Formats: sequence, structure tokens, C-alpha cells
Amino acid sequence: MTPSAGQRPAESRGMWWVPGSQELLTPGVLAVPAGQTAVMAQPSGAAAVLRLWLRMVGCVVVSAGEPDPDGHGHSALTLAATLTAVVIATALLYLRALPRPLPGIPYNRKSARRLLGDVSEVRQAAYRRRWIWSQPRLHDAPISQAFLFPFRRPTVIVSDYRTAVDICARRIKEFDRGSRTRECVGITAPNFHFTMQSSDPRLRRHRELLRDLMTPGFLKEVVAPRVYDRAMLLVHLWRLKHSLAGARPFAADHDLCLATLDMISGAAFGMEKSEAALTRETERVRRFQSVPGTGPANAAVFARAAQSPETEALLDIADMVSIAQGSPFSTLAQWLALLKPSHARAHWHRRRLLRRQTAKSLHRLAVVGDGSVPESALDELLRREKMAASKAGRAPDFYSPAIRDEVLGYLLGGHDTTAALLAWWVKHMTRHQDVQARLRRAIRAGHPDALAQGRLPTVEEVVSAPVPYLDAVLEESLRYGSVATLIVRKATCNTQILGYPIPSGTDVIISLTGPSMTEPALAIPEALRSEACRAAKDRVPAWGDDVAEYRPERWLKDGAFDAQAGPSLVFSSGPRQCFGRKQAYLKLRTTVTLLVWSFAFDAIDEELDGWEMTERLVNLPKDCYVRLRKLPLVEVTQIGLPTDGDDAGEDATKLERQEDEAESHDGGPNLERVEPADGDGVAQALQSGGGALAREEDVSAEEVAVEEWGEEELIDDDFCDEGEGARGVVEVSREEDEPG
Repeated sequence: MTPSAGQRPAESRGMWWVPGSQELLTPGVLAVPAGQTAVMAQPSGAAAVLRLWLRMVGCVVVSAGEPDPDGHGHSALTLAATLTAVVIATALLYLRALPRPLPGIPYNRKSARRLLGDVSEVRQAAYRRRWIWSQPRLHDAPISQAFLFPFRRPTVIVSDYRTAVDICARRIKEFDRGSRTRECVGITAPNFHFTMQSSDPRLRRHRELLRDLMTPGFLKEVVAPRVYDRAMLLVHLWRLKHSLAGARPFAADHDLCLATLDMISGAAFGMEKSEAALTRETERVRRFQSVPGTGPANAAVFARAAQSPETEALLDIADMVSIAQGSPFSTLAQWLALLKPSHARAHWHRRRLLRRQTAKSLHRLAVVGDGSVPESALDELLRREKMAASKAGRAPDFYSPAIRDEVLGYLLGGHDTTAALLAWWVKHMTRHQDVQARLRRAIRAGHPDALAQGRLPTVEEVVSAPVPYLDAVLEESLRYGSVATLIVRKATCNTQILGYPIPSGTDVIISLTGPSMTEPALAIPEALRSEACRAAKDRVPAWGDDVAEYRPERWLKDGAFDAQAGPSLVFSSGPRQCFGRKQAYLKLRTTVTLLVWSFAFDAIDEELDGWEMTERLVNLPKDCYVRLRKLPLVEVTQIGLPTDGDDAGEDATKLERQEDEAESHDGGPNLERVEPADGDGVAQALQSGGGALAREEDVSAEEVAVEEWGEEELIDDDFCDEGEGARGVVEVSREEDEPG
């Protein structure tokens, strides 16, 4: 049937008909020959929208029975030209959005032809951070570029120790903190100081608030006792679990996570021991008559205690940052996460918790006075705010976003990395029995009074006694564990790295692991390095062929701990390196001392000893199990060497009696401390003891920063977290020695 123009056959209702054709065309398919007019049935719904669109692009569209207003149709060339223009514009926009490599720097050729660049490669990789810092090795060059964020310029990746120190410590005018940090933490703690660039006018005020938190006095009076108390809670919990599990292994990572959260919560705002997460875990395990479950390789499984909303809210901080880290659109990802009830509840619980703790701190300060020793970091921040307000002639703002977010940042920085490092350390102890035995001997030799008296070392003894091999084990665990692997800097001007031009605004990812630190270094001609970098060539020697091995002895020189034995960037470097490194080492040193003194970590089955990791805020071991053997508190022959089963007979009886004496009547550990003969011993240890010395790069960086910024500008951190590294932790920088 060939309908005549301007008519609509009944069977064509809702369909297009082109005059002069022999068939009906389905909706959405339109071919208008030259000189013809498109005729449609009386439209409704989607057909009406198509009709309107055709008219907008210049076609003549009439309904059946309506006359052609001009007597003829528009040429199909009009439509073809319009569609061609749209296609060309789309193609140009696509080409414009493709990654544009920086000249000369190696990159993945295929990724440069994809709109999302390297995003798909990163998502398919088993470990996204390892994919990033392995790129220089893949290209056989210490510098490469990757297209990690759509519609942005490439990100430069540097994987070389000397170049990293040069950028972070000596070229502070050319490189500042990257925007990625602010994007990942901005919703959780938008006013946290490490999200700020050096030019941010808020930074000076925040430094004034924080300047006393890492002084020897604060660490001695406030942090050390709370860390010791919470570490003893962990010891007590593991004694209970061991009494039920016997020689069977059980998971340790969750307990370590809660222990470090309790430590930092106690130091941050004076969270009481009765509110500690480990207290709930201990109460739950105490109710068990036997191991409630069995896991892989006959591992004992203990059901976890339900935690308070406040504890869950604090644990959620790292989850929120992890969500941002895993998305190229960090801010959007966090806002979408807040639509979930669990994250939304945690957000408001954190706000309420901080307001409640602030009110408690204000009440305590009002009772005891400003001259008293603070009981938490929050106390100190409130005291500093009162002083600043008085000096400025204004009313203090104790509930300001600045104080709130600095406390949240203090918690964020001091929790996950410490927990991750302890988890990796546990795995090293179970795998390297010889290292564990030597570490135990060194720790006991460092505390002869405690050993002779059959007790655990006191908090004062732990922080004051130098144990070089303990420092070496911690430093090697930090180097080898790669807990925090990347930091970001942004070029503030047009500059160069290793001879390659770097435009202003380019993000530079600096690897804290990989070539030259945990792998053999990549060859770099000295002529490509900056003059200052060449001058510092011999300050820190390169690692040897055993760089990929776990060997704490590499940090010892003539029996003393040598912080400059080789390249390591666990704290980053320069004036914006890790702010909380002293507190980090204090937590690690205390926890490791008490655990190694109390338990032997026996080898576990290969099934539970995998080396896979989980990428969250930091790199965590996927499997972390312990098979404990309780040790007597007094010296016995060959203490710490592997034996079969538990302690038996007289040793077991003596151990139980000593444990009863060491624990308080309520079932918790006895935390009464004995003052050392030298009342200033702890302060001296925090200042210069323990064998943990500052690197020469740090000293040089400080000299450069003093010249560039002034001494008071040096209190800052890199977000490598407070749980990183022994080096430099017990030395005190000049600005922190100055009175507040």
C-alpha cells in the first residue's frame, strides 16, 4: 500500500511515514528525501518529543491531514549538517578530555588513548598503591607519570630516596602539600591542619594550638601512663584468650586495632579505662567457658563484643577516609557514603562525643585551674585557646571547628598506622623466631631490676631504658611493612625533577617504599640531581643486596642503634614530616616490650601466615594470627626459645601467683608505677635516649626551613600517621623545646 502525502493510514498510527516511500518507518528512524516533508500521525508521548526536536533542528513536520506550510520540506542536508556538527563537536571534546602526557616522562601508552587513563588499570590491580609505586620500576626509570584522575593533568611518580628528601626537605618553596589530602579528609575533619597548604592563613593558629603536644613533659605526664595502661589491658585480654585457646592460634588484628584506639582515645580526650573497647572485649571473653568457635587451620574464634556507639564512630573515621582514597571523585564518594545510616550515625556520634568530652575538660580545668598538668590533648588545646583568646582580647571559642577537627585528626593520625604496624610486627615475630628470641633477651637485659623482681617493667622503665635492638626491630618493621606508602606534593611553580620539566600545579606522588628503600635502587646520573642533592650524597649510605630481606641487624653499628644506616622514609622528611613520631614510638615501644616480656609468639601454620594485604586507610595484613605461649615473669633458662606446649609444673604455679599479684582486684592489671631514681629520666629518654636519633636529612631540612620560614613554622606533619617509625621519635626539635 502506498498512502498519499498528507494522509495517515489506520495501521500506521503512532508511526512515521515518509511521503514518496513504500513503507512505514518505526519511531526514531527518519529519512527525509530532498524536497519531501515528514508526516506523522497525531503524536502523543514520546512521539511528541521527537516532533518538537525535529522542528528545533529545522525540519518541517506536519501531522496527517495538515497542509505543508511552505508547500515543500526542508532539505535533508540541514539535518545532516546539524548531526555532523554534533558528531565533530563530540569528537573534539573527547580528544580534549584525553590525557595529555608531560613531555619526556615515561607513561603507559595505551592509557594515554583512554578517557579514564590509568583508572581501569589501577582498579584491576591487586593492590592499587603497589601499582602506583611500582610504575618507575616498570618503566626502568626513577620518575614516571600516570593518569589517575579523569580530566586532570598527569600525576608524576617519584620513587627514589634521595630525590624524595630533596623535594620534601630542601625544595619547600617549590613543592607544597597536594590537594588530594584535603579531598580525602575534608569531610571528616575539614579543619585538620595537615589538609592545609603552607600558604593557608589558618595554619599558624593551628600550630600554636598543637605546639606542646609532642614535648617531653606532655608525653611523660599525659601520654605514657595511658599508653601503658591500655597495653596492659591487651596483655590481660590475651592471657584470658590463651587460657581458653591453649596452643591454638587466634586472630590478633582486631585486638591490636582496639588497643591502639584505646591508647589514642585516652591521650586525646581522657577516655576512661572503664570506657575502653578492650574492657568490653575482656568482659565478654571472661564469660566463655571454652572457645566458642573454630576457624581455618583449627584456629580459635572468639566472638567480638558489641562496642559502644562512640567506639564505632571513632572506628568509622578511617572507613570514611578509605572510601575517599578508593575513588577518583573523593568528595562525592564521601557525601554519598553519608547517605548510609551507619556512616551518618557515626558522624553525629563523633560530634556529640567531642562536645561531651569538651564539656568535661572545661569542668576539670575550672576545678583544678590552668596551671595543673593536663590530662589529655583536648585539655591542652583548650588551655592554648584560652591563652590565645586572652592575648587577642576576645572570648575563647572552646567548641570551635578548629579544636574539634584537630582532635579528630589526632585520633585519625594516631590509630590505624600504629595498629597496622603492630599487626605486621606480630607476623614478623611468628615467622622469624630467631629475631623474636634475640629481641626478648635484649629487652630483659635492658630491664634488670624488673627481671630480678619477677615483674613487668614500669612505664618509667619502658620509656627510659635504652634497648638498641628494640629500636632496630621497630625500624626494620616500619621499613619492611610499608604501612604508609605514598605522600603527595604539588608543584607551586614551574620547576624540574631529575631534569624533566614539571609545570606548576602538577601533583607529585612520592613513594615511601619501593626502589632504594625496600628494593634495589634505580640508576640515576648524578648530573640530573640538584646541587644540594649531590652535596648530600654520602650522608646516608645505600642498602646492600639484602635490601629486600627482613634483617633488624642492619640498623645496628657496634651494638648501638644507627638511625642513618640506610634509606627509609617512614616519617617522610622535611619541615612537614610526621608530627606525631615521638608519640608513635612511645606506643610501639611500650606495647612491644610488654607483649614480648609476657608471651612467646610461636610459629603458625602456613595457611594462616599469608603475606597478602588489605588496602584501607593504611596497608593491613589480610591474615594476622598469634599462637601464644605464656612466659614466666622471672628469668629461666633459655627464656624465649621455642618449647612444646604451655609452661608446666613449678614454673606454671609461679607464673599464676605472679600474675595474681600483678593484677588488681577487679581483674585488670595493676598499673601502679614505681618512680625511677632519677626523676628526670623519662624526660631525658624522650629527649635523647633510646638510641633513636634524628637523621642528618632532618637536621638539614630544619636548617633550610628556619632560613626560609622562621623557626616557629616548623611544627607540622606529613600524613604518614603517628604510627610510623622509631627514628627521631625521642629527640626533641628546637621549636618544641621552646616555652609555649
